[in-house]
Amino acid sequence: MPRYTLSLLLCAAAVLAIGASSWAADPLLKPGDPVVAIDRDSNGSNYPGAEAPAKAFDGDANTKYLNFAKENSGFIVSSAAPKIVQSLGLTTANDWAERDPASYQIFGTNAPIVSTDNSNGDLEAWTLISEGALSLPAERFTAMTPISFTNSTAYASYRVVFPTLKNAGATNSMQIAEVGLFESTDGTGANILAGGTVAAVDLDHIYTSNHPGGEAPAMAIDNSTSTKYLNFGEVNSGLIVTPTQAHKTLVTGVQFSSANDAPERDPMTWALYGTNDAITSPANSWGDAESWRLIATGDTGLTETRFEQGPLSTFDNAFGYNSYRIVFTSVRNAGGANSMQVADLQLFGSVLPEPATLALLAVAGLGLFAGRRNRR
Repeated sequence: MPRYTLSLLLCAAAVLAIGASSWAADPLLKPGDPVVAIDRDSNGSNYPGAEAPAKAFDGDANTKYLNFAKENSGFIVSSAAPKIVQSLGLTTANDWAERDPASYQIFGTNAPIVSTDNSNGDLEAWTLISEGALSLPAERFTAMTPISFTNSTAYASYRVVFPTLKNAGATNSMQIAEVGLFESTDGTGANILAGGTVAAVDLDHIYTSNHPGGEAPAMAIDNSTSTKYLNFGEVNSGLIVTPTQAHKTLVTGVQFSSANDAPERDPMTWALYGTNDAITSPANSWGDAESWRLIATGDTGLTETRFEQGPLSTFDNAFGYNSYRIVFTSVRNAGGANSMQVADLQLFGSVLPEPATLALLAVAGLGLFAGRRNRR
């Protein structure tokens, strides 16, 4: 690149950087910003303690994974290292052939897993690898012929879901004795699922978001710790908010405040997403009508002190968005709470300039450079 051209670019970049430095990490949300309650959970996933999802890849056909959510239930498994899978193997369980899966879907992701056990398992960006019908043997404790498929991408985590059953109307659950994902195309070799961390999931949209009229999501952005947002959806509930700023916002920090009572309801972890789509998700829905990108995850840092403002959590982010989805992926004591509550939340960052402003800054940079050359 010619030295003159490089200098121009560096000069323009410097002017942009000077301009950007004036856009401090300021509060971006204010009372009155459009906000709706959501809950990312399904309350359908549920399994007996002795028939947990890990039983599906313990190498023992005499055990099984059973989920009362029936259709669209399955699991997420994260392995120690990314692997390329190219075949699926299944073994029927001990009883009730009606419970056998009749179809399958396999997804992969390299995103951090923030979906919790018995959730919808959709807090990550998943890529569909393979799907199709199943014809499991009528005989019990019997392995099917492995299914091969084309895949050239290594994933750290896999989600296996069974959309349909042999006879869902005649049974109360889905069950499978063994599930195997293999790097080979013929179901041979080591089962990459064995030994991984696992969570049961159900992709059915069963909305549980619900809040009292006086504790609506707008209370979370009213800049007052004396009010609060409460959602009976508990874990994985949250909100979608659109900052009413002139342009897109670049969020690089979040902060939360605890509410008046019941510390067991406090959100402990969060996931933040951004979108530039128009918000069409209705209130108290699953909040997935838009295309969302995961920005960051973290801890709220809240203690059991009431009306407490937690620490500011900062993170790197290079993308500006019009709207944000905040999901609280855990609460302090889910077993002892009937809801999630937060007194206040704030997003910090900057309002991005419109493209025309960026162009003017670049021109100003060129002018500065030209002036300096003429003075030589």
